[in-house]
Amino acid sequence: MQNYSNIIPSFLTKFSPDPNKPFFSWFLWVGVLILAFFWPIPNGLLPFHRNFLLLPVFFILFYDVFSDKKLREEVARPIKGKLWPVGLLSLWLLIVGLFFSGKGVGYMELYNGKWLRVIETGFMGIAILPVVLAYQKKLDAVDIFWGIICAMWLVPLVQMLDIIWLGFKSHSIPWQETRIAYSRMELSVHVNLVLSFFATELTLRAALGKSWLSVKTPVLVFMFAVCVFVDLQLVTRNATVGMISMVVSNVIFVMLYRFRKWGTKKLILVALAGIVFLGALVKISLVTDPRWRSLAETVPYSLDIKNYKFWLNNEKYPHPRLASGEEVSLSNYERLAWAKVGIELVAKEPLGIGIGNDNFHRLVEKHFQEPSTTTQSHSGLLNFTFAAGIPGLLLWLMLIFSFAATGWNSFYREKKVVGLFLLMFILGFTSRSVFDDVLRDHMLEMFTFFSCLLLVICYREKSQAVECSDGGPSAMNPPVDSWGKHKKSF
Repeated sequence: MQNYSNIIPSFLTKFSPDPNKPFFSWFLWVGVLILAFFWPIPNGLLPFHRNFLLLPVFFILFYDVFSDKKLREEVARPIKGKLWPVGLLSLWLLIVGLFFSGKGVGYMELYNGKWLRVIETGFMGIAILPVVLAYQKKLDAVDIFWGIICAMWLVPLVQMLDIIWLGFKSHSIPWQETRIAYSRMELSVHVNLVLSFFATELTLRAALGKSWLSVKTPVLVFMFAVCVFVDLQLVTRNATVGMISMVVSNVIFVMLYRFRKWGTKKLILVALAGIVFLGALVKISLVTDPRWRSLAETVPYSLDIKNYKFWLNNEKYPHPRLASGEEVSLSNYERLAWAKVGIELVAKEPLGIGIGNDNFHRLVEKHFQEPSTTTQSHSGLLNFTFAAGIPGLLLWLMLIFSFAATGWNSFYREKKVVGLFLLMFILGFTSRSVFDDVLRDHMLEMFTFFSCLLLVICYREKSQAVECSDGGPSAMNPPVDSWGKHKKSF
């Protein structure tokens, strides 16, 4: 008989702090949950700066790990092969910035806030699991991961309730509006991050009859639907593309994994369900975002950066017009033009110029003898390459590949379902970084935190039978984690 007594509150009610360190125990666990909720919210809207919570959590974890030999060994084990590219990349960013950023010693402030903070959140992702589990007696890895995800899910829930309230007052849905994030792009990154985990869990339940997260399917579907609603309401095309690719990859995964056991009719039904959901997403996106209709016609204008210089200065140069006489969509035109310019700039500055908020602007002014009206290229990978150069980009991609390889091996070879979570998360965020400027600030912090947290779970969790009967999850043999605790199978 499956036990549903502990759902969302379990990661709080099951927490039994170490009586020798009660304050640190509660502060770490509750502090991480509060930080997960505050992460995408601008500091100006918070009662305190985010770092006032992040840094104490980091220093407590750092002290606990390096004052305990056993914890130190546990933390070091999953990251042994990944420390050298992180170290080399950090050293390269420091050297390049000091010599080529033009800021001199002042560069250290940027380096601390925009890179060392990312290293710190990565360490938090590695250390939070062993340290919190050392402080208590009842939680397990799934409780910790699920608690953090639930805290992050509260953000799209608040956004949805706010939109419903605004819609009630104005009698129409306020598309493209958010009052809890700096921009709808940044909020969509947060929402898609949570959505990717829900999609992976639903895929596991559909394809394998297994579960990993401690939540009932109807509750999970509701939480998934809230994220989908917010993504569509924000009308951020790259977020919509991310959802579409998520649906396609999950449907393909289900069909490939079950094509031998399921009959033709069942496979067709799954494919049709995916097509219907996909069609609904596409239809809603086309209706709410007219920019799609002129995208193909805009491409030639974007690629001709010498004759059409609106991308460079939107006040000095004329706005390109389509054959119909209509002005091109700024988003369609500028993103592709900036991408082409960015590739040329990387070729001219292959070593990078260090971390900076205005690297694109400075490089355009240097090589095109005219300042641009934008500070960055809107591509995370390009902006990262401006800072780190081609050597830094190669180190970053090497690190990303190693995390993805761990997820792949954990799931497909070692039969650990958490490996699929890590793999899908890495691929989804990295794909988004090609089109959106997500490799910075709190978005990069969240990425390193979850990448490292899932990496640790992959190493600590024991192998389990991924394949099971079509009847659903096996109640007789629930998965067992590395601490010998039976995880609930929902």
